[in-house]
Amino acid sequence: MEEKIEALQYLANRYTADEFKEETIWPLYGDERDLSSFREVVIETVRIWKEALEARFETEGTVFEASLCEQECSGQRKNCQYFSSYEKAWEYLLKEKQEYLDDEDLKYVKTFASIERIKMDFPHVEVHYGIFSGEWKKTEEPWRIHMFASLEMYIEERADFDYTDGDPYWDDVLGFSFCTDEELPENEQVLKLIRAVRKGEMDFYTLLHKFGRGELKQMLKWF
Repeated sequence: MEEKIEALQYLANRYTADEFKEETIWPLYGDERDLSSFREVVIETVRIWKEALEARFETEGTVFEASLCEQECSGQRKNCQYFSSYEKAWEYLLKEKQEYLDDEDLKYVKTFASIERIKMDFPHVEVHYGIFSGEWKKTEEPWRIHMFASLEMYIEERADFDYTDGDPYWDDVLGFSFCTDEELPENEQVLKLIRAVRKGEMDFYTLLHKFGRGELKQMLKWF
């Protein structure tokens, strides 16, 4: 990664945005207004990678999760272990890989490894708040059972009703925690109105009518 950072930084320093030409990277979601020039994408990639490398040595209140997987195991982790530093996690992975290389039956098995830095005692990803749209129902076909559920959300910054959609960080039900009304942040209060609609305490048209008039906060006095 350090070699790639050096190469990308060289290209960004040597060539202008015009010399990178007009090609760009399309965002996963959004439209042309969200597009950045290819040179800007390169510069941002360098920043993110440098930040990740520096985080290796920030150990206060963190744990490092290391795992080695066989490539054909579809992401199933093997011998996942936890360490107090990146260096110890790296040494563990080298040892695990060497065991493969020393075994005549395993030396040609393709593997990949990962080290994840996890912050302790609080979520290591951004917290999202949402409302269940209904009860989770177990399907009759065992192969279709899943542990994901989409949550309905309200994005105050853009006054937008939205929902999570398959993101493993947001939709894994084993990662959900119940939030009381007292714990709900100020900018998430509109979720109380969505909840009221889902529970049949208010009809959907009333919410839509008040939303169109910009009166959602006034409605919160009802709940």
